[in-house]
Amino acid sequence: MNFLERAQPLLERSFSVIPLRPGAKDTLPGVGAKNRSRDIVQVREWAEQYPDANVAIVADEEVAILESDDFERLAQTIKLSTGETLPITLTACGSSPNRPHLFFKHTEKSRKVGCIALPRLFEARFVNQYVVGPGSVHPNGSIYRFLNDAPIVEIPDRLVDGLVWLAGAQKSERHNTTVERGKDGRIPEGGRHYYRFSELGRLWDGQKTEQEMLAIGLALNEQCDPPEPEAEVLAEVRDIMKRAPHDPGPQVVIGRTETPEDWAPMSADDLVCLEIPPRTAILTESGSPVFYESSVNQLLAWRGTGKTLFGLGLANAFASGGQILGFKADRPRKVLYLDGELPLSQLQERVRDMVALENRRNVQLFNPEMLPTPRGIDLLHGGDFAALKRMAARSKAEVLILDSQSTLMSGDSNKTEFQEPRQAVLRELRWMGLCVIETHHLGKQGLQRGSSKNDDILDMQIRLNRVKDWEPADGLLFELTYEKIRHAARLDSGYQVSLEDGLWVRQESDELKSAAELFKQGKSEREVARELDITSSKARRLKIKARKQSLLELNERTASLREPQTHLRGVCSREAPEAGEAPPVTPTK
Repeated sequence: MNFLERAQPLLERSFSVIPLRPGAKDTLPGVGAKNRSRDIVQVREWAEQYPDANVAIVADEEVAILESDDFERLAQTIKLSTGETLPITLTACGSSPNRPHLFFKHTEKSRKVGCIALPRLFEARFVNQYVVGPGSVHPNGSIYRFLNDAPIVEIPDRLVDGLVWLAGAQKSERHNTTVERGKDGRIPEGGRHYYRFSELGRLWDGQKTEQEMLAIGLALNEQCDPPEPEAEVLAEVRDIMKRAPHDPGPQVVIGRTETPEDWAPMSADDLVCLEIPPRTAILTESGSPVFYESSVNQLLAWRGTGKTLFGLGLANAFASGGQILGFKADRPRKVLYLDGELPLSQLQERVRDMVALENRRNVQLFNPEMLPTPRGIDLLHGGDFAALKRMAARSKAEVLILDSQSTLMSGDSNKTEFQEPRQAVLRELRWMGLCVIETHHLGKQGLQRGSSKNDDILDMQIRLNRVKDWEPADGLLFELTYEKIRHAARLDSGYQVSLEDGLWVRQESDELKSAAELFKQGKSEREVARELDITSSKARRLKIKARKQSLLELNERTASLREPQTHLRGVCSREAPEAGEAPPVTPTK
């Protein structure tokens, strides 16, 4: 691709452009940001003079550019500091999607701001600064590209206010008295070396590679007018890396807002009387809720037990409004299945086997091999979580299945540094109204991988246990139990599940059958418990379960056990009795 081929699509989007050195980020002699042009005649002249040049998009009177060194952190910081989410607008990137360039239309407010930055978080290039444009070649050989095809939207005033506040809230950039920026915000010749050297020293942490430090140095060099040769920047990098890493001192925490939020509690009476729409149970078993809208749930199992097959079976039931085992979906719903484990060809095979032809339009799937450049997906770092949210919104998903935690979220699941971002991701998906079902692995000791904080956010955790003496020739076979039920539903548990000729089959355990036989013989719960070596409470649960499944005849004595009990219900105290009606009296013993 030559310069003209790189520049023409940008002109069609009304961008101002300039040529850059081929395969680099610095400007060509005599061509700076102020020489920007939208004129095809000028661009063709540059193309004749510099046929292999990279292209840059320049912030001008119409277009503002927001560049981030950590997009996910920037999005979270903007949300906390302003309450706003970063709007979807035309976005591009170089080698990393987590360091994107967001393009906005200027507003009256943004034109007055100039160029501002918060090191390691963002650079608001609002005037006379540029970013390398799509189609150009990064110094490491990768190609700059657009991440979406969204229209360019106006930059919201609250976002501008947030960026200005953030840039002033943490004054971490070193300033040398000899370094003064010009009117265009760039560092003139006399201060270039001091500026780059001090910033490189501040950012040297003893961990970065020479290539990473050079990339930082070249980015700093872009702010110099004119930039110096790359060899000069490389020499500075090598000099800095011989020194001790910079000690930043105590970390400055960016506040949520300029003024603290005013929190006001609500009385229990007000809460009870509040009209809150109830959540809808979208999957039930014998009328008891299993999964709700706006919920976070988990399938937990040892590897190879059948999590993915069962997850696809659930997707098929949701998509059709049908059943799987004793579970019944309330109506057909759209499902988004994000797979991080399987080769795409194997995922195709399983979908062909597990999702009925008539239900496939309601099931959308995504796999790392579908990315423009296949790579791992990580919802906790970079822009992958934002991409997932956009995909869920576009597909109008109501159920989201994440398969699995270990392949979609990187980090040590025993550490708080992993669990807290994970909970934030799952919480935000729940706030979007999604029923989230995450699959997760058991460890070698039969316990879930990671810390117990894994469970904190879950509404429901279903465990698929290996069956004793199982052999591969038995096919798919597991025992289904519940580890956590936040909504206190009374659900059957401890039965075996098999997949036979594409059909899910529920098999009652030998323990339940044995208990039913003993109860038929007239034995008491205590006697059954003693004979089966179980607790009396478990014997009673088996009795109720056997009765539900018609393994025991229902007589007058057992029927009395099923009569509903009277419970105290939450009543709004402001509901006054009708005229002439006596207020309720609590009976005494």
